[in-house]
Amino acid sequence: MKSLKIFFIILNILICNSIYSQDFNNTNKKVDTLKIKNISKKLRESYILPSEVYEVYGIYEKKQFFEGFPDSFELFEQIYGYRPPIDTLYTLYFESYNHLNLFCELRNVINKEDYYKKIIKLGIGGYWDADAINYLQHCIDICINENLPLTIKTLKSFTDDEIESFWYFIFDGPLRTKRLPVDIEDIKIIDEHIADLAKRALEKAKKNDENCGY
Repeated sequence: MKSLKIFFIILNILICNSIYSQDFNNTNKKVDTLKIKNISKKLRESYILPSEVYEVYGIYEKKQFFEGFPDSFELFEQIYGYRPPIDTLYTLYFESYNHLNLFCELRNVINKEDYYKKIIKLGIGGYWDADAINYLQHCIDICINENLPLTIKTLKSFTDDEIESFWYFIFDGPLRTKRLPVDIEDIKIIDEHIADLAKRALEKAKKNDENCGY
């Protein structure tokens, strides 16, 4: 009986996420397969093992991968997301875990301002999904908690709608509204307005939780 209950919970999450993803994707532009293929090719060619980031490769190789990495959620999802049938010539679904590990390691190598600007752009317009998107959320969580002041400072260059959208991505997903990846009171100490936008995003994420049964 317990196993059956768990099965239905997981099924409900998948169905809800599928509906949300469909709605989101329907509002996006048509996928440019040639663009995706070129970006995927460059990322494959510039990928290096995270353990070798410091020991073997110079800053040029590290920048190659970072600069080629998507700078929007839409592009990230098109390259690393699960889109059956998976075309390994065009997408990097199977490489997503390794690529996200490297991308996250590069936060200690790339110019901090450039890095934080990219992670915020990656969060804007985002929504929870398994695999690559889940890995991305985890990486951004680490960055926020490592340097909340820089996160807030970087967010100030974006519009209120974009800031709220970023926080929505951070709070969206199973249990994330119950185990907050960042404390809104800590945000409030630095900037009350951005904390208010984070609260609004959290309320929206909670409503999504209720609808999806998380």
